[in-house]
Amino acid sequence: MSHDSITSLENVEHLAPENAGRTLEEIRESMQPMNDYMKKRIVREGDLNYGCIPPGIKLKVMFCGYFDSSRPNVGTGFELNLLSGEEGVFKSVTEAILSMRPYECSEFSVAREALYLQQADLEENLVDGIFSLDILEVEDLTLVPIAHPVTEFSSICDRVEDMRRQVVDAINRNFFHESLRLCEQATSLLRNFQTDRAEEQEKRFNGLVTFSELLLQCYDKKRNYWRVAYTIRELRRITNQPPSCVALVQEARQHEEIGELYLARETFLEALRASPSNYVIHELISGINARIMAEEQASQDTTDGGRSEAGPVTVPIENGQDSHNNGAEGSTAP
Repeated sequence: MSHDSITSLENVEHLAPENAGRTLEEIRESMQPMNDYMKKRIVREGDLNYGCIPPGIKLKVMFCGYFDSSRPNVGTGFELNLLSGEEGVFKSVTEAILSMRPYECSEFSVAREALYLQQADLEENLVDGIFSLDILEVEDLTLVPIAHPVTEFSSICDRVEDMRRQVVDAINRNFFHESLRLCEQATSLLRNFQTDRAEEQEKRFNGLVTFSELLLQCYDKKRNYWRVAYTIRELRRITNQPPSCVALVQEARQHEEIGELYLARETFLEALRASPSNYVIHELISGINARIMAEEQASQDTTDGGRSEAGPVTVPIENGQDSHNNGAEGSTAP
């Protein structure tokens, strides 16, 4: 690759707008492993009718590298005219391009051991490299393999997978309202699609389980224990599995949250049977017992107070006699 194939674009912001204000470490956490030393996060899916780009295709690509942790929002961008798979590009960039579809935009992280492979001794201040690639032009799409035929379910799977990535990213950034909205949309898509094919049923089931687990994370962090318990029961129903200790604790907290103290205690005790040495559950049970005793004492005090204010009760008996007379005073023999 010659120097005249590069057009420098200084101070190019991150291609993904949601990265504004994020540190490099936060960006890395939202990526999925690609191989032993690279991670990837898809920003734009690209053309789903095609598979990954093979070697030997002329491309125009926007490259933007972020190697300076003190400037987390800005990098130096280049428009590259290159041949996919050619040796003149960094090995990590070559591998990244071969993992992308036409017109896809993705971010990548490269481990420092691979990035600085030519150095015998790695400096302490060297960190993983991060860069983004946006495939702008593909000279001959006929050289790119066609993807599997797009069916209704595969289209839904693509949308759901895109939502899953967005949910994980939103959770990492503590945007729980956005993550809940996406989870509910994805769950609705999967529930409303019915299929008789075993492979599609398995994917649908795995998707429902995945989004139920993501919902659990969101509700737990928002301390919405009622929704946690509901989601746990739904997850238990679709997986037909016995509840875990953690699930039981969350369900018990839901009961406690809405004032169902006796149900909360029973559920905590069930969790304790699953994990007898868990001191946290012991403390939770002690707290529930204290609340129950306090409420019972308060109820008893209220009842006793009502009786004392009423005074002695006079009960009329037959012949108009008073209960205080025991029926003796003023009586005459027949």
